Order: sequence, then C-alpha cells, then structure tokens
Amino acid sequence: MNLTLGEILAAALAPDPSSIEAALEERAQYCAGVELSRQIAPLLRESEERTFDALTCVPDSELAMLRSPEGWAVLASLVAADLGVPNFTYQPTRH
Repeated sequence: MNLTLGEILAAALAPDPSSIEAALEERAQYCAGVELSRQIAPLLRESEERTFDALTCVPDSELAMLRSPEGWAVLASLVAADLGVPNFTYQPTRH
C-alpha cells in the first residue's frame, strides 16, 4: 500500500480518540472542583481560591468523588477539615 505524504501527515496529526476523551474528563473534573469550591467557600467563610487550593490537596484517587452528590459531600468535609472547620456538613442540591 503506497501512501502519499499528505495521508501520512494526516494520520500522524489525527487526534487519538482516547486522548480527547481523557482531556474532556479532566476538564469536567476541573469544572466540578471549581463549582464545589464556589459553593462551599461562603459556608466555610473562606475565599473560593483557598477552598480550591485545599481541594487540590485531595489525593487523585479520591477525585472520582466529584462525579456524585455524595462524593461532593465527602470532599467538602475533607476541605473543611483541611481548613480547620470542624463538624462541617454539606449536602449539594440535586437537580
């Protein structure tokens, strides 16, 4: 099979579908983290930046919790504990 230079370049430059999916997942995770930080910051009497910074200290293995309301509640408690707010309870609104 003889390929033209254009076909070779097109194949080399074509995005890998799995890398696109991974990038979208990473972006969704980031957006969820920003939204969680935005929602809990006033409840913790902290800035959104400080709550997001505390959220970035959560181990990567626990970031899958950003996919569910229950996970958001757990992550909010972890962030609160990191910021020195004891007995913090957060239940996100389900839509």
